[in-house]
Amino acid sequence: MKILQVGGSKINEDELDSEYELEYVDQLNFEDDELWQYGLILILCPLPEIVTELDLFENLLMQTKIMYASDQIDLKIFPELERFEGTTLFSFNSDELSHMISEINSFFYGGQHGGGKQRITNVIFNDNENLTYNGNANVYIDLSDNRNSKEIIGTWKYGFPIQKAREYSFWPEFKLFGNAELEYKFYVLYDSSTDVKEVITLNASDFNEPINFFDTNRSLTVHMTVKVSGDGAVELGHMHYRRRRGKYGTFLPGDARLVDNTTRQELFYYYSPGNLKPPLNVYFSGYQTAEGFEGYYMMLKQGNPFILITDPRLDGGVFYRGTENLETQVFDIINGKLKDLQFKKSELTCIGISMGSYAALYNAAHLSAGKVILGKPIIDLNVVIKNSKLVRPDDFGIIMDMATYLRRDFSDFAADLPNYIRNNIFEDMEFRVAYMKNDDYDSNFEKFIDATKMKFKNIKKFGYQGKHNDNSGPLFKRLEAS
Repeated sequence: MKILQVGGSKINEDELDSEYELEYVDQLNFEDDELWQYGLILILCPLPEIVTELDLFENLLMQTKIMYASDQIDLKIFPELERFEGTTLFSFNSDELSHMISEINSFFYGGQHGGGKQRITNVIFNDNENLTYNGNANVYIDLSDNRNSKEIIGTWKYGFPIQKAREYSFWPEFKLFGNAELEYKFYVLYDSSTDVKEVITLNASDFNEPINFFDTNRSLTVHMTVKVSGDGAVELGHMHYRRRRGKYGTFLPGDARLVDNTTRQELFYYYSPGNLKPPLNVYFSGYQTAEGFEGYYMMLKQGNPFILITDPRLDGGVFYRGTENLETQVFDIINGKLKDLQFKKSELTCIGISMGSYAALYNAAHLSAGKVILGKPIIDLNVVIKNSKLVRPDDFGIIMDMATYLRRDFSDFAADLPNYIRNNIFEDMEFRVAYMKNDDYDSNFEKFIDATKMKFKNIKKFGYQGKHNDNSGPLFKRLEAS
């Protein structure tokens, strides 16, 4: 990632990690239209010209991150910049520069390193007698006939590497029934040692928030076990393992987490205020095994305010469906930003591709959005699951685990969105869709749209030859133009 230092004594490049490339200038040229290429601009001197170039400075904050020495330049006097604080604008004092360089190395890396997860199927148990695996979603451990107070212990097959001066978090999915108890143990090894240097024991109540590991002096490897005991049952799901940005966020600086504490299921969102002009674009990431956001640079190019939302559950997402609590949190975030921006609902645009298209239409319909833009749309999950058996066997089998994961009857759950569209009128909603003519996921899409087209203000659809995962380039360009 390229860093531009503006003014002050030039930073010793040896203090920066090798992934950074440092350039130095005495003053910031606001007319330079190449400033967007820097992942971070570090300002260590006064900028008197900012008074006359405030619009250009705001535009720059919509394209890259800026860190500034608050004792050299007072940006607090510009209320227009307050909306960028914590997402693309960060302050520090000059005498904290050494600390700030450490923060840059640890937390301001380019792109998204994404998160990962270890499936519950990567856990080896000492006793499989009372275990029921629900596909790849979770394992149900029944302790109701545990007369001998037997302890069931699971050990993760693989260790979790934690780089020096990098923060990583752990978030397990589990649910307790009756008087069951849960205990996790983290065995910490230093550097390349095979000796356990520290053991951290945590029970279920300790995991109200993710547990973070961070060591400035050495790399770590963490091995884990889980002990299940008591009377009742336990449902164990995946262990989420993510590189974090410390106090600044998880995947992107300024992002935030939505969680239903009863199910421990999460979504993440990122908000950029942009130019404060409508519409508010909400982009739902598609299915992806690496946790993180999609669409960041595409939304930046638009200039308008935007929200990115991502679903890290199961292998690559659960179509953004969940409990009423979790789904309502998404509605509330979008409605809250509309209110802050003083936008009408007709100035909301929901966007998504593939799995994200389902979420875009679902949320657009429930929030009465003015526009929905879909790519490779998936609307009827019953058709997807039917095709997973007959049209593309052994492909996207994870959809079989969704109903188990959400504890719902799949047929009823899958019919939610098609039925909602059929039973409501969206006369003020514009509908833009780019689809594959030979889609092998939701192959009934064209029929569904033709049957419901009178329910929307207007529909423009663009068909491309190919199956669901084909021909993405032209389709994405069409969506950007929409």
